[in-house]
Amino acid sequence: MSSNLITRYSDTEIRGLLYQARNGHVNAQRYLGVYWFRTEEAERAIYYWCAAFPHGCHWSRYYYGKALYQGRGTAQNHFWALRQWRLLSGHPGSVGRLARHALNLYATEKTD
Repeated sequence: MSSNLITRYSDTEIRGLLYQARNGHVNAQRYLGVYWFRTEEAERAIYYWCAAFPHGCHWSRYYYGKALYQGRGTAQNHFWALRQWRLLSGHPGSVGRLARHALNLYATEKTD
């Protein structure tokens, strides 16, 4: 299940994800965060992403940094956004590459 397909879910599927997320399913929490972030209720995304942090969901931390940087669903805070990405920058794989790219792009923008 790809996170870019979350917007295609029916209400029944969203209810299923909500049930899974409440029972601690980390991927369901991440996907619900992405879903809510794309709606007018972006603050709901923050709740689900933060719930996934203790379980090691690196993608949730990346998206949380994105929300912090944009000030969408939470107060805008560039410092904490860069910190989230810095925590991920050493991670192998695509989440680490995206975090390093975000740091490169936005940290340079803040210091110029």
